[in-house]
Amino acid sequence: MSRRTSLLVALLSLAVAVGVYAVDLVVEPAVSDPGPSAEVTTVEPVAGSWVCPVGDARPGTEMVTTVARPPSNSATPSDIEVFSIGSGQRSLDRSSQLFDGAALTHATTEGDDTVMVVDWRAAPAVVHGQWTLGSDAEDADDADDLPAGIVAGSCVEPFSDRWIIPGMDTSGGAQAVLRIANPFPSDATIAVGFVAPEGALQPLALRNLSVQGRDTLEIDVNEFLPERADLAAVVTVASGRVGVQGYQLVRSAIGGIDGVSTLAAAPEPSEGWTVPWIVDGDDLASWLWVYNPGDRQALVELTYHTPDGGIVPDGLAEVVVDPGELRRVDLRGTLPEDRNVVAVSTRSDGAPVVVSAANELRSDDEQRSGFAVQLGAATPDVAWTVSGGSTTDRVEQLHISNPGGSSATLSVDVFSGVTVQRPDELQEVTIEPGAQRVLDLDEHLGDVDAWTAFVTASSGEVVVGRVGSSEAGRRNLVAVPGVPSSAWQTESSGQAVVRDDGLLTRYATALGIARGERLPTAPRQPDPDPEPLPDSELENDVEGPDDEPPADPDPDVEDPDEPIGDDEADGANGDEDPDEAPDDDGTDAGDDTDASVGARLDEDLFGRTTAEATGDEDDDGDDDADEADES
Repeated sequence: MSRRTSLLVALLSLAVAVGVYAVDLVVEPAVSDPGPSAEVTTVEPVAGSWVCPVGDARPGTEMVTTVARPPSNSATPSDIEVFSIGSGQRSLDRSSQLFDGAALTHATTEGDDTVMVVDWRAAPAVVHGQWTLGSDAEDADDADDLPAGIVAGSCVEPFSDRWIIPGMDTSGGAQAVLRIANPFPSDATIAVGFVAPEGALQPLALRNLSVQGRDTLEIDVNEFLPERADLAAVVTVASGRVGVQGYQLVRSAIGGIDGVSTLAAAPEPSEGWTVPWIVDGDDLASWLWVYNPGDRQALVELTYHTPDGGIVPDGLAEVVVDPGELRRVDLRGTLPEDRNVVAVSTRSDGAPVVVSAANELRSDDEQRSGFAVQLGAATPDVAWTVSGGSTTDRVEQLHISNPGGSSATLSVDVFSGVTVQRPDELQEVTIEPGAQRVLDLDEHLGDVDAWTAFVTASSGEVVVGRVGSSEAGRRNLVAVPGVPSSAWQTESSGQAVVRDDGLLTRYATALGIARGERLPTAPRQPDPDPEPLPDSELENDVEGPDDEPPADPDPDVEDPDEPIGDDEADGANGDEDPDEAPDDDGTDAGDDTDASVGARLDEDLFGRTTAEATGDEDDDGDDDADEADES
């Protein structure tokens, strides 16, 4: 009898459980009224890190890092710690607090291959680096045969598993160098590949590289791919985390142009890009590098931004870039007849690409020549931060474009190292849709050792870039985009988790999860068994300097586009050591004898016309228009 009773009880329990489950599937639990839809708000994260891969203290150079606290509605200061890393070691160089609208500078003194890392807590900070080559006349020839100039730009946040530099040059007297910095204690494993107009190129020696923890790996691209006028680099991170930058050198002894420039890396492609500074004219040239890393053809539309609004370049309404292709787009002869300076935006709906631009300034006086590479800005933003070095005998400007469809109104605050200035000429500046404005900073700053400009739009969104040049002697050209607020802010709906009590308890936000919404996923893991590379693609294998020539092409060579498998990786995961505690620790440039460039270049190079430079009225007598563009 007891056995029968036990069986009956078990069957009844099972029936009740099945019934409850079935009811729960059919009957949606009651959810409390969530009320009005929550508005997505922008919030500040509480901690972050920047690494500056390019720039050290080798002889004849000077590296200065500028850390700035963007303005906000919070009175909380940013806690700053500046570290130098190298040879597996990390040392704390400086700790400080920064309040809204302030900045500090730090000079590197440790020597070769030292990389600066800046950690911030409590409130966001933005970091720029400026590496001056040949900073002392007597040391100019000692800087590892580096031409004199300034390598400047923002540092990077080392959290992407892929970095793309869409344009570089190793032909003639040009040299391209990549710097991969690992600020974390564990080693990282990477692969470096390249793309040329004829297709992908994968040096065998660069397929499986280990970057030691708290150290830097430098790759001279010329050693692997010399005499290539158009190259894109793709750095894939198989394990760990790294920051990637490069620098481009051009030498007048071979190419007739002297200059250096940052090669900034994009962490991901985008459908839209804006380059703040494009030039054209006698002895001036600009071109775009457009790389399509996807599997769909990209139809890229171009728009120039001028003081009068947006226009379509003559003969360049649309550029076709095939999947996997790197294309060079020459912009010579496409600017409006009355303009030597514009900004350019690209749009490739449905096929994200990566875009950078090169600017070339030739001169009979090689010291007045220059070269700059600018990675485009992926999206316009409401706030930007731009930093620079000494303004003595220099023209320093902000080139601001409005690629959107509505007017933008903005103001600029400038921190000169001691005080915050708000010049009347830089307040409530209106930029019409598609238009561009050039704002002079040097006349408001005077002679200072370092500066930071904070651009804030009260309406609309813009793209901001820095353009600078010495007024006499060596040009020391700088052209770089600023840092948008999306780099230091994040979006949040502000929705707290709520409990839904039904037959089964569930947890969600008051707004629930939208149907079809995908939850965040981890980065794509390396394929341990990649598909073999087709024989036809082996023609693009490139031997490294230390490689033995292969006897025969191996049909089992892995695809260069595939990430490195875990079993091939030399290093461990690059996340923080689990046993280690979190770290708490323009106007005339003074070169009137330059016949090839002349006074017109120095007047027009930075977007100034003769009327703007002298303050004369337009022919139509419109003082307001001149005042808006006045330098």
